[in-house]
Amino acid sequence: MDLQLGKSVISSDGVYLGTVARLVLDPDMKGFREFIVHHRILFPTERLVEAPFIAEVDEDGTVHLNVTAEQARQLPRFVEHEYYSPTGEEFRTGPYPAGTAFGPAVLMRSSYSGSNYQAAMRGLGEPGPIDASSVEVRTNLPDDAVMVDARTGVVTDDGRRVGTVDEIVYDQDGEIQEIVVRAGFFAQQPLRVARKDIASFAHDEVRLSIPLSALEASATAAEPVDTD
Repeated sequence: MDLQLGKSVISSDGVYLGTVARLVLDPDMKGFREFIVHHRILFPTERLVEAPFIAEVDEDGTVHLNVTAEQARQLPRFVEHEYYSPTGEEFRTGPYPAGTAFGPAVLMRSSYSGSNYQAAMRGLGEPGPIDASSVEVRTNLPDDAVMVDARTGVVTDDGRRVGTVDEIVYDQDGEIQEIVVRAGFFAQQPLRVARKDIASFAHDEVRLSIPLSALEASATAAEPVDTD
């Protein structure tokens, strides 16, 4: 079965639920676990859809679920927080909260408004002295899960970035058979990478076990994997 980022998701009673926003993978077994559906109105918070809830995927990539729209609203929410622990100097000069029930104050930007969290509020246009490299992202996904989206890069073992993740192909057991790489705006066609050529999955990139030359050679005669 193919699952492509950005494609529409439809409930069993024909209701449009949103789009496939991110894919959640098992990095060790190279397996597909679930995907995150996003709809700005119906799902103001994103929902986690496990693989067994996928009934079928059309040729155009539309994903059909085996649950109704009402049942889909009961699916688990995907929660993501960004934290930053200010330095002593920043505490004295910045508009940071004094502390939380969890200890030292942290800054937080979140997809979920819950209790016991404090966010630093600044006026529009007011600069925030936050070093992006020091921001920690936490989610309610299992610690061993990897989340990829349309920004996740694909890198060969000789360090060449060849594109971003566009699609995964998995079998009935959830094992990933190949990934499809969006190779750039001017690319003639997407690149298909077999499971055997995937070294590892991480949040920021998919690392391949072959060099760019080998990938280009295999792409010339690549055929889609049949998982039916």
